[in-house]
Formats: sequence, structure tokens, C-alpha cells
Amino acid sequence: MKDLNDIKIIQYNKKYKDLINNFINESMFTFINRPYKKREDVLNIEEYYLNNNRNFWIALYNNKIIGSIALENRGNVGILKRFYVDRHYQNLGIETSLYNTFETYVKN
Repeated sequence: MKDLNDIKIIQYNKKYKDLINNFINESMFTFINRPYKKREDVLNIEEYYLNNNRNFWIALYNNKIIGSIALENRGNVGILKRFYVDRHYQNLGIETSLYNTFETYVKN
């Protein structure tokens, strides 16, 4: 059983650059059968999300990325993006924690 106290939701940090790219590609392939490829927004999270009034969060368990969620702005519209939780960690409340982090940020 996974200890939920060891799961952390943090804003993206560049030390996870390679791990997040792999996580997103694996998630997209597993959940929606999308091919592995370079995804420009994921390769440049700091520039695409963090420096443009957007944001990106990751869920970590023992320093492994197990979830992600992002906010993209298009004009006056906020768009939820890159919302994935590793299938081995689903139904533990991580989805809710990620979404609550996203929602709190948007409301503020």
C-alpha cells in the first residue's frame, strides 16, 4: 500500500524535465493511444507554461512522477491540459489533489 503522505504535488521544476517528457508520452500512449513524439509544450515547460501566465504541476511519489496537470491560457479562456495519473496510482485521491491545486490557482 502506498503511503499518501509521501505523495507531493509541486509546481514543475526543471530537474524533472526528462522525467516529465517520458511521463507525458507514456500517459498519452497508454490512455489515448497517441504515438511517442517530442511535444513542444512539454519540452519547454518553463517557457510555454511558467513564463506565460500559465502553470504546470506534477505529483511525485518517491521522486517518481506519477501525475501531472497544467493550465494554458488562450485569450480570456483557461484550458486544463496534461491531466494524467499513472494507472498504478489511480483512485488514491491524486486526481483530486491535482485538480484542487489547479482550481485553487485559477480562482486566485
